[in-house]
Amino acid sequence: MTDDDLIRVCFEFRVGLLNGRDPEGCCAMVAIPLAGYLRAAHNVQCATVKNDLTGQPLSTVANHVWILLGDGRALDPTYDQFGIKGAPPIYLGEPTLFHTDTPRAEGAA
Repeated sequence: MTDDDLIRVCFEFRVGLLNGRDPEGCCAMVAIPLAGYLRAAHNVQCATVKNDLTGQPLSTVANHVWILLGDGRALDPTYDQFGIKGAPPIYLGEPTLFHTDTPRAEGAA
């Protein structure tokens, strides 16, 4: 699966779950089932991770759930909830300030 394919699959999954809702506060609702789907249907090595964002700049939430890929990259299906100008709805890349706390894995990578 290419990165473009991965983002497309994630976007379609997210749209189906959010059903037009704002992504703010929906990170666990999207990331946890998405990670299971990626593992089961697409054989993507990944795990969900919960980070404490208390005190992080730009964050109004206390924690954040995202997906850690087997290659160490962050896959964040609700990245746009942070209101960063120009940020994509789905982030795929090196961990950002929203992905840098010592993570507690919620699934097997």
